[in-house]
Amino acid sequence: MRETLGFHEVDVAIARRFSLRGAVTSPIRVFNIAEMGIQSEAFLGRIGRSFQDLPFDPYDPAAAAEELVKKRSPDAYHQHEAEWISYWDELGDLQYTNPVAGPQFWNQRVSEEVQVTLGGLRPHRRRSCFQYLATPHSSSRYLWQLRELGNPPFKQSVSDLRARPRRFATAPAAVYRDVDILLFAGFACQMARQAASVIATAMKVTLHQVLTYANSPAGNDPAPEGPHQDGSPFIVSALVMQRCNVVGGVSRVYYAGKDVLALEHELAPGYGIFQSDTHGRYFHHVSTIYPADPARVAYRSIIGLDIDFVSEDAPILGSLRSS
Repeated sequence: MRETLGFHEVDVAIARRFSLRGAVTSPIRVFNIAEMGIQSEAFLGRIGRSFQDLPFDPYDPAAAAEELVKKRSPDAYHQHEAEWISYWDELGDLQYTNPVAGPQFWNQRVSEEVQVTLGGLRPHRRRSCFQYLATPHSSSRYLWQLRELGNPPFKQSVSDLRARPRRFATAPAAVYRDVDILLFAGFACQMARQAASVIATAMKVTLHQVLTYANSPAGNDPAPEGPHQDGSPFIVSALVMQRCNVVGGVSRVYYAGKDVLALEHELAPGYGIFQSDTHGRYFHHVSTIYPADPARVAYRSIIGLDIDFVSEDAPILGSLRSS
């Protein structure tokens, strides 16, 4: 049965304490979910359980395969580029059954030497997405109305592979309708509104769940593209939900130019970073994570938000984050 998209109201009056002390006006803010009136331990346990059931991200190995073939078999890439771009659109469906479909596409079109490397490309992240349209209530400065938009295809306003449409699994209803997730989204909108010093008609909020495994002694990257922007005015680059048997995963925010560090913080579960993205031309990155004990499963999971200013009656387009 197909679920009907819902409508929610959240009261974020607790945000007033941050505006009074001026902290919320900063374009970068490290926060604790408890500051929003959310019981951290219960929230982390309840939402954290959902990550292991998400499908693997098929675009990571697909992008790595494309880069490899471009570098080592450029003639093969140019010969099959149009076919590959068309096949890219199928990865959204194949994530449920074959997350290594991207490398397998190229495996049939390159030399045996390149095939060996392609065979080692594996997915290392589980993902989901969901979108809301958030509008400030006309009668209250701290009341937000969130309308569910579902999970349309997304593409980012960037100049790399992330500009291509991608389709990830829809977040579970128990996640995108969770009362604390809704409060978190409304709170982030309030911070964006106050930090930007604008009265936005509406905000499109994209919710991301990302679990990154540290299943290699060489480590795995929560943000394979390096220091980057996500293409939205404001973001929660990461609210860390779980750190299981991992070391690393240090969040860094850079000023424009990606070479001047503005903030560095290893986020513990329950802590996150709200920041300007394109609104102030900040870049962000997360360092490689490694297993503390290679004999045990190791992973780091996060929730992220992209916040875009939109007109309430404008067409809703998507954006995606990777970290």
